[in-house]
Order: sequence, then structure tokens, then C-alpha cells
Amino acid sequence: MRTPEGTHSAVAVRDGERVLVSYLGRQWVVETKQRRVRAAAAGGGAELYAPMPGQVVEVIAREGDKVARGAKLLVIEAMKTQQTFTAPFDGLVKRLPVAKGQQVAEGALLALLEPEATGA
Repeated sequence: MRTPEGTHSAVAVRDGERVLVSYLGRQWVVETKQRRVRAAAAGGGAELYAPMPGQVVEVIAREGDKVARGAKLLVIEAMKTQQTFTAPFDGLVKRLPVAKGQQVAEGALLALLEPEATGA
């Protein structure tokens, strides 16, 4: 940043769900209002939510798909930045209520996953 006193730089580092910012010897922690992934109420699944308003630019998975941990599920674009959402564990895509081209609001449910059943 240029000011009449000179040019100054800021440093921002992502640390999980938060961003650490340092500017002119001061530090701030910026956290999102809600997390991108939350544990579902029942069944030990996970719900993935939009961290900000955006547009769905790619949907890779489909409802009913078995996915491995880290598998790409969908991509949204917000502020000219794409965010890829991946499976947090091996499991089943239970709900995927979005489509390519759809606008989503902050906090919108993007996917619901259930963990892969172990043993029988």
C-alpha cells in the first residue's frame, strides 16, 4: 500500500478456516462466519456449505456416488477465485442440491456426505 509516508506491505497467511494478517506491526485474525464443512446431526456425515456467495462452475460428483477422501465434488467461483470442495472422508454422496451455472448464497448447502460403512 502506498501512503504519503511511504510504501507498506501486508502479509496474509491462511491457517485452516482462518486468515492471519500482519500490517505495520499489527496482527489480526480473520475467521469465516461459518465453516465450509460441518458434522451432520445424525449418522456421522458431513455437510459442505458455501463460504460466500458464488456460482457453481463445475459439478463432478452425483448423488449416490461412492467417493474417496479428497475426491473433487464440485467447484464454485466467487470474486474471480475458484474453490474446490472435496470429500472429507471415504463415503457416499447423499445429497448434491446444486447444478452447474447455479448461483449460491453464503451458507447454502452444497453437499451432504455419509461415511462409508465399515464391516457388516
